[in-house]
Amino acid sequence: MNHRVFRSTLWASWLGFISIIVLWQIVAMLGIRDPLVFPGPLMVIKAAVKNVPLTRLLEHIGISLLHVIMGFSLGAAVGITAGIVSGGYR
Repeated sequence: MNHRVFRSTLWASWLGFISIIVLWQIVAMLGIRDPLVFPGPLMVIKAAVKNVPLTRLLEHIGISLLHVIMGFSLGAAVGITAGIVSGGYR
């Protein structure tokens, strides 16, 4: 892939993500929705930092990573086995 195309695609992806976050914050600041139902991203980040201890967060990240590794390993084992079995019938 051309580096220029990759950079423009990456830039567009980040711009889209940031636009959604900014729009979310604007809607929250204007009070269009109840802040208890639709808090802004800054309020969510502040609450997360205040209420989630770092050790607990790292524990959950570790468990999620373990699930990803186990799922990948299981999928790879099934895929390799299926490939060997289907390749044996040629």
